[in-house]
Amino acid sequence: MAAPRLALISKKIIKPSSPTPLSHRIQNLSIFDQLNPCSYMSLAMFYPKQYNRTLPVEPSHIVENSLSRALTSYYPLTGTIRYDLHVECNDVGAKFLEVKIDCPMSDIFYHGSTAAEDLVFPTDVPWTPSKENLVVAQLDHFNCGGIAISVCVSQKIVDGLGMANFINHWSAMARNPCAPVPSFQFVGGSVFPPTSGHIAEAILKSKTRGNHGFISKKYLFLRSKLNSFKAMIAAESGTRSSSSSTDPTSVEAASAFVYKCIASNSTSPSVFTQSVNLRPVVKKMLPEDFQGNASFLFMAPQIVDPTEIKLYRLIS
Repeated sequence: MAAPRLALISKKIIKPSSPTPLSHRIQNLSIFDQLNPCSYMSLAMFYPKQYNRTLPVEPSHIVENSLSRALTSYYPLTGTIRYDLHVECNDVGAKFLEVKIDCPMSDIFYHGSTAAEDLVFPTDVPWTPSKENLVVAQLDHFNCGGIAISVCVSQKIVDGLGMANFINHWSAMARNPCAPVPSFQFVGGSVFPPTSGHIAEAILKSKTRGNHGFISKKYLFLRSKLNSFKAMIAAESGTRSSSSSTDPTSVEAASAFVYKCIASNSTSPSVFTQSVNLRPVVKKMLPEDFQGNASFLFMAPQIVDPTEIKLYRLIS
């Protein structure tokens, strides 16, 4: 695939459709907010051209208007983080870019390099520190007529599930422009009280010490092969334990398999971590309409000898 050309169509700041009330101006960070790195999580959604359907208005109009309404409910995402202690919800807004990518959408999916996927994200934004705007979105137009919408959201405000909730809320606003704008509670700072900024910074540095970048790889698992692999792990688990067996999810099976392959071919010690949603554990402490950070990294016991890695034990 030849390197596609990107052409910037527009760059805007999208403000909430309604100003944030003064009573919500300051939102204290929680301990989970503080311990999260100050970087963006990134997600892209692809929409092939629909030949049997004509949109009544331009996609950019729908995306911008619905984002503006969604930000009214997720007002901390339009604010500014101060001293790693609170968010000043000052409605600075989200950055929104619209670009033209000179290639068909299929080139992104079927190209082996992950660099192809980076095209759909704002340049140099994913996984970088989130400083000016806590949300950066981009609408991509492919020359095949398809579009992609990429979103980068600060981990200081929401976790993976919180980001999914925000995107679902945004899409609901896009489907129904007349839908009422709901209110959510960003009360993580009172449920999970913060510590001093200096202590949080020291803990975060200790977690990331020695981090010199990352490597991204793409793997394709056929559904039939993945199902066979999951059945094999479950069967092996059942033969090792009379009381219970491991019935792995697709994510668990694939993650454990990839980790074992990487660890077995490395001379350096390795650790396997997984971000875990804590909401089911602390649901009695959280209001029903809670939004924000409520997850934490859990670590599998370090295995010195990679040959000793058993997939069913790693999953359990």
